[in-house]
Order: sequence, then C-alpha cells, then structure tokens
Amino acid sequence: MDISQYILKAYPTVEPYSGVSQVEEELLDNHYLAVIDENGEFFGILTPDDLIKRPHKIVVDCLTPKESITAQDTVTTIMEKFSNNNTPALPFIKDNAFAGIICKSQVVSGMGQQIVELHDKALLSDKVKTSFLCNLSHELRTPLNGVLGFIELLSNFETEKVTDQHSQYSSLIRKSADRFLFMMNDLVDLSLISSGDQVIINKEMVNIEELLTELLEEFNGLLDIQHSDTKVEYHLPPEDKSRYFYTDRKRLRHIMYHLIDNAVKFNEKDNVVVGFESPINTSDLSLFVVNRTARRVNSKCFDIFQKQDYDSQKRFNSGLGIGLSVVKALTELLGGSVDVNVSANKVKFFVTLSDTSDGALNSN
Repeated sequence: MDISQYILKAYPTVEPYSGVSQVEEELLDNHYLAVIDENGEFFGILTPDDLIKRPHKIVVDCLTPKESITAQDTVTTIMEKFSNNNTPALPFIKDNAFAGIICKSQVVSGMGQQIVELHDKALLSDKVKTSFLCNLSHELRTPLNGVLGFIELLSNFETEKVTDQHSQYSSLIRKSADRFLFMMNDLVDLSLISSGDQVIINKEMVNIEELLTELLEEFNGLLDIQHSDTKVEYHLPPEDKSRYFYTDRKRLRHIMYHLIDNAVKFNEKDNVVVGFESPINTSDLSLFVVNRTARRVNSKCFDIFQKQDYDSQKRFNSGLGIGLSVVKALTELLGGSVDVNVSANKVKFFVTLSDTSDGALNSN
C-alpha cells in the first residue's frame, strides 16, 4: 500500500508551551492539533479528549501518548491505530523522524475511492466477458448454420441414391450440430441475462401436450439411435387430454429440453417421466421431470457452471454445467419458479408458471 498519498504537509499546529486557553477554540474547529516547536520537533497530537483530561495546563502537559504510522502499515493496521487512539489524525514516522500527518478522513475517503474503482473494473470485466460470449456465439453460429444447411440438402437427395448407413450418419451429424447450436444459444441467453440486457419474451397460447410430445419424440428418437434402454414416458391425467397455457413457447421448450436432457443423462435403468398438472384451486401450470434412479442432487445445482455428479458411479458427464442455470433464469423471466424434490427413490424437478391472462389454462 502506498501511504505517501495520505501524508499531509499542511495541517493545524500549536507550539508545545502555549496555554490551553489559547488553543481551545482552534482545537474544537480542527478536531486535532499537531504539537511542534519552532525548530520543527514533533511532540505529539492534541485532541479535545486530551484537553478534557488535563484542563488549565500548558499544551505539552495535556498530551496523551499516541501511536504513529510507518511505511510498514497497511490500511487495516492504520484503521486499527485510529480506533485504538480515538483520534482523527496520527503522525507518520519515517527513518525515526517525523514526516507529516495522516488524517483518518483521508484514508476512509481513499478506501471508498478504491472500492468504486474496483467496482468499475468488475463491471468492465463483466461487459468484456459478455461481449466476448456474444461475439463467440455469433462467430460459431454463422458457419454452423451453413453446415446445417448443407445437411438439409443431403437429406433431400433421392432416396435410392442414399444408403441406410448414409442416412444414419447424416442424422447423427444433424443432431450433433443442433446440440452445438443449442449450447451457443444458452451462452447467448446467459450473457444477456447476466449483463442486464433485455431478453425478449413472446407469449402466446401454447398447447402444452403438443410441446411435450415433440420433446419426447425427439429424445426417444435419439435414445433409439444410441441403442439405449432408457425411454422418456409421458404422464398425463386421463381427464386432461389437451391443455393450453399463455406463455413463451420457445422459452418453455428450452426449459423442458434441459430438464429432460439432465434426467436422461443421469438415468441408469428406469424410464424418465415427463408431465404436467394444475395445482389445486389455481390456474397455474406445473410441469415436472422425474428421474427414478438418481438419489441425490448438488445443493448448488442451479448455479452456473455447477456440473451435476449425483450418480453412484461417478462417471464423466458431458455438458458445460449451464443447463440448470439456464432453466432457472428463463423460468424466472417467464414469471415462474423452479425447484427440485429429492426422495429415497427419485429426483423430481418441477417448473411452476403463474397465470398471466384470463383463463390461461384450459381443457380442450
């Protein structure tokens, strides 16, 4: 720490053998006086407390011993010395000689300025990171969209010219590219939300059953290609064959995709269950995803970059550790909440959305 910035060369002084009655008003105005003789020799710091302890004396008789500040002191030790000595100023001693006065108010002000500067640097750092993420996602998505376009052209070739193996390879490439693009969109959303930029929400009447059915078909198709024993099941009460809810379809699909993907990733043998329900006596909507093989969840699972490791085999799990943080951020943008319930034989994530329109949730 550079203490020199706090050293005052001009400060109120009094000679050591002055009468107390001569300095009372000046002392009260300045809160302290440096006691120095005509030869520049330093005697000490005089404060109103000193005057109260020994009234009607000459100045030097009133002085109470006080600590001094040295070049080895830190902000912490300096503030401790001010507190211990109950004084607004202390002498700075360099090479065993008096070198000036340091005021408590100046140190406090300097600390405040440093805090402001650190805060500004932190904000600048966040803006730089946000800008980097946005630029990175743009630069990656541009060529990726080109790849996806050519894959689309390949899939439109005449069937007789394409073997089953080629079709399978094309499908795998497409799904991998889609997943990569999905991750880029996650980074963009998180960067916008964390920087305070507005994320556009477009609400409409959404067929919840149709949305979940699309996701189940997508995941089960991928699980078939991977020859996985896991399947994603659809749980829907018989009386609720179709439900509509006023929300952002794209964002809700994004939320449910991450929850299903998370459950499939950590599933070992039982099927993943997906469904929705309306809490009793409300028009809210509650969607859930259940993994019946997981037994525990990281308590910080919704924090960014917190990768989950709650299966017994400690196996490596893919992903950036941002899926559940995206779920939480987007759910809150939709005016809802997300939570997790862990029991002895299952982990259940559920998203609750509040009704924001008249009759938003209806049977059809």
